[in-house]
Amino acid sequence: MKQVKSDCRYFRGDIPCKPHKKHGVHCFDKKGNPCSYYDKTSGKILITVQSITTLQAVKFDIIYNFDKDKNGKCSPINKAAEHKFITGLFDDVNKANTKSYLDEIFKIAGFKFKGEKYIL
Repeated sequence: MKQVKSDCRYFRGDIPCKPHKKHGVHCFDKKGNPCSYYDKTSGKILITVQSITTLQAVKFDIIYNFDKDKNGKCSPINKAAEHKFITGLFDDVNKANTKSYLDEIFKIAGFKFKGEKYIL
């Protein structure tokens, strides 16, 4: 995905980076040039806070995982997920977004949200 520099030290993957919050920059400007704050990383760190043991104890018919990938970073699983991913990285894109959270999540899973009740 050309819109994101996930190898930047400021990239969090789940929230906007500090340069975006402070200066409104994106990973690439309108001409396609990398952000002036881009700082390529060379190492990887995995931090996990969710217990997989609890999930393994429950039998599910279908599982949709909207969490981080196996490397601990958020990344879109398919084309339908790219829009939701980008809205999480850039405040201006998020503010311009007119889709509801449920519309987005249902679309990523291949469904259309029709006002169904849900349990959190």
